[in-house]
Amino acid sequence: MDYTYNSIIKPADMITYLKIGDQDIDLVEALCDRSSQILETLCNRKFMNCDSTGEIEITEVHSGNGSQYIFLDMYPIISVTSVKEDADRDFGDDTTADVSTYFIDSAAGMIVSDSYFGRGNGNIQVKYSGGYTQSTIRKDLVQVTLEIAALLYKGKDQIGISSKSFSDGSAAFFSDKLSTWAKAVIAFYSKPVRG
Repeated sequence: MDYTYNSIIKPADMITYLKIGDQDIDLVEALCDRSSQILETLCNRKFMNCDSTGEIEITEVHSGNGSQYIFLDMYPIISVTSVKEDADRDFGDDTTADVSTYFIDSAAGMIVSDSYFGRGNGNIQVKYSGGYTQSTIRKDLVQVTLEIAALLYKGKDQIGISSKSFSDGSAAFFSDKLSTWAKAVIAFYSKPVRG
């Protein structure tokens, strides 16, 4: 088994952190993926956006609500390829917003228009690159992910790691077991509820 490129931690990180050998690399790789997924569930957002070739361009469709803001799912925003507004949802070249009519708040993950995005169902399309890569991921996120991985590793026989799903409350279990510092980091990085 190979861990995914969207894992926040790498097998070598976990082996060093837990001071374990690499004799059970399949378990270590599974724990890297699982702990990353749990952190993303706890924070209600995705962090990593890369594959073996590098950054992936994301296309999102949003419903305009008459405000100046569009909040993107994957942040920090690295670059924006295009912002299109089209009530018919065809998103042809003629619907592309001029770059000078909006600016990007990278850290907040939002595009701010000089005017207002029109109201509509699925009428805004944004193509962009965002999120963290292995070289840009924040160290506090890595540390919290390692803490989650340690809980998984220590309780691997009790929780049935290969069959546990997130919808049954396993993420809540980890939230209760984490350090106060880790909980504060999770709160800081949690995606706000945006209406």
